[in-house]
Amino acid sequence: MKKIFGTGLTPRTAYEYNCTPYEYSVRVQRTFIKRRIEMAIGPEALARRSATRPWRTVGIWLALVVGAAALSAQLLGSALTTEFNFTDNPESAQATQLIEDVRGESANTEFVLITSETATAADPEYVEYVTLVQTTVAALGPEVVNGVGSYPTEDGPVSESGRTALLPVLMAGEDRAEAAENAELVKEAVAGITAPGGYQTFVAGELTLENDFNIIAEEDLVTGETIGIGVALVVLVVVFGTVASGVIPIILGMMAIAVAVGLAALVGQAFELSFFVVNMITMIGLAVGIDYSLFIVSRYREERANGLDKIDAITRAGSTASRAVFFSGLTVVLALFGMLLLPNTIFRSLGVGAILVVIVAVAASMTLLPAVLSIMGDRIDSLRVRRATP
Repeated sequence: MKKIFGTGLTPRTAYEYNCTPYEYSVRVQRTFIKRRIEMAIGPEALARRSATRPWRTVGIWLALVVGAAALSAQLLGSALTTEFNFTDNPESAQATQLIEDVRGESANTEFVLITSETATAADPEYVEYVTLVQTTVAALGPEVVNGVGSYPTEDGPVSESGRTALLPVLMAGEDRAEAAENAELVKEAVAGITAPGGYQTFVAGELTLENDFNIIAEEDLVTGETIGIGVALVVLVVVFGTVASGVIPIILGMMAIAVAVGLAALVGQAFELSFFVVNMITMIGLAVGIDYSLFIVSRYREERANGLDKIDAITRAGSTASRAVFFSGLTVVLALFGMLLLPNTIFRSLGVGAILVVIVAVAASMTLLPAVLSIMGDRIDSLRVRRATP
């Protein structure tokens, strides 16, 4: 029986649908409108439009990546912080505020620790070395340090054994971020001093600890990306049987990460984000980017094997796999919104980063990936490492 155009309904009687003629008419109209909306903005329509205008789509995404890189370079540093706070003002935060009201806000103070295996603080060599460290750090100027103490100037402690001295360094800086940068300068200045034999010199404090956290996080991020991408590439090549098919999900995930980091830098101008947000974006971005791409590319290859031409295979993958990806991403985003309810800035930052990268990964899977598949066509099966499964 012939179907009513655009609805998928056959012109049966209202009696067969157990409704009045008016209700049947409304049902037909609603089905027609729903179908037209899906044809205009649904996953199938996005896939077809991206596939028929592939270079334009790829160009838009490349522009987004370049723009995100510019945002990251200019704004990411000021968007991230190593501090964390509670947003519900718990009793511990209230107690800290009361102490600061009475004693004043605590200053940013670092410490230079000098220890010797044989000499004591009374030895001339020890005094000379401590004085050298003190004057070197003080020479950094009032823009870096507000003052440096030591036992020769009677404003620095010495251990009971006399072998260890502590030099308190009052850091300058309008805010904690600037003070942390100055602490790194102090550490570099101390490292540039040649210590006598048997002496050891260390720089310690909250600011130095935060700087070390940042360095470790960056190193771990690079290590994790290197290992994770390598393992993922091997798995994808084994699953798809071709190098080209295995590389595409990796590229998609990397582009989603780049755009999400740029968006995080922009969001961070409204409220500071924890520096852990970059790690979260990278971890989640690789996971969902590869997962979503794997699903869609697999469906595309199946449709091509079933005899559909390139554009129709992309469209069919869009109406099935891309639709599943959209609702999967939507579910993940809604679940991650729960992290925004936690009264802790670290968890909220992680939630923001994860939400951003999932949204970008879904958008890339529904638009950029069909465009790439349209450009590559059957070359997606090039560089085969094993025979296709019959």
